[in-house]
Amino acid sequence: MKNTPAPRTPEEIEALKRSWAADPCWDIEATEGFEAHREELQRFSEETQAEWKAERERLVLMRAQKNGVSVEAQEAIDSLGHRAEASQEQATRILIHHLGKHLDHECKAELGDVIALTIEATRATLLKELLVRGIIQPEALK
Repeated sequence: MKNTPAPRTPEEIEALKRSWAADPCWDIEATEGFEAHREELQRFSEETQAEWKAERERLVLMRAQKNGVSVEAQEAIDSLGHRAEASQEQATRILIHHLGKHLDHECKAELGDVIALTIEATRATLLKELLVRGIIQPEALK
């Protein structure tokens, strides 16, 4: 006979939901020890993710209205902004890693990568500005 875990208390279920909502990196409905609550947890996951999506869409719409662009253009602007930030962060990590080291072959190659990333970050920033000003359309980036 299979041993089924006992149902959890409402407090335990709420604690699990709070923990998942703070860091939703796993399928909450598959949490070990909460098998008896799978349907409730699945429903909670779907409802919470739908709320998050609606909030993201609302914020994109607000930024689009503020910038005087379409939602599609704003999404492209946001994507370019994230790309520029990621490139800058990666370039910074590489530079910090090599501060104080002698410039051997490997270091030179990585510093070349830093330059390439910096250029990409600059390019993304410029494209973002062109989109905001309506000089180019999102289709031009595809």
